[in-house]
Amino acid sequence: MNSKQELLFLIDVMAQVISVVKVSSVKDPLEKERKIDAHNLANRFLQFAMTVLHLSDDSNTVNLPSFGNVKLRDPASMDVLTRASMEAFLVFHQIFYSPAPGDEQGFRYWIYKAAGLAEGQDLPEGKPEHQEIKKDEKKLIKTIIDNLKSNTIFMKLTPKQKEGIATGHQRDLWRWSATANKTLSWSEIATSAGLSSMLARYMYGHLSGHAHSG
Repeated sequence: MNSKQELLFLIDVMAQVISVVKVSSVKDPLEKERKIDAHNLANRFLQFAMTVLHLSDDSNTVNLPSFGNVKLRDPASMDVLTRASMEAFLVFHQIFYSPAPGDEQGFRYWIYKAAGLAEGQDLPEGKPEHQEIKKDEKKLIKTIIDNLKSNTIFMKLTPKQKEGIATGHQRDLWRWSATANKTLSWSEIATSAGLSSMLARYMYGHLSGHAHSG
């Protein structure tokens, strides 16, 4: 079995695992929302991986009238998608797999959720319906913060960090480690997820720098 066959096998296994999870059967609305977000993130990883596999196929061609069939080779796009798939995997690990049940799990997920909503607040004012969506999402951010006030990890954050969650200036606090009392780097999350030092540090660094320059 070559590397492409191995990747295809792993993608197929993951697709089977994702398909087994029936979000519709979850009764609790908050838990259902969490499951949906986990499901969507897993599918995003799967799409990235399948696209990389497709781009690596030597049979991909474009027919140009003057040159005939020209093989498609786009390593820069593969680098971008590989990094994106790695990040999707690491976010899934940090938010949905590694946290202990209870306050840690709730803290990471809802901070992650608030960070995503806060990102939308930076969008310029558009149509009236878009403005209404922004207002609703701003209220939801406040609700999330209010609900987190009884969370023991949230309670230990500095006033600046708490304010940053509301304003969108602390979007990486889902990477916060209460044990280490710091925001974990991507390489630290990768190491905790079981990736080797080579992949966690050097390969991710390569993809981050090389992917944009081509």
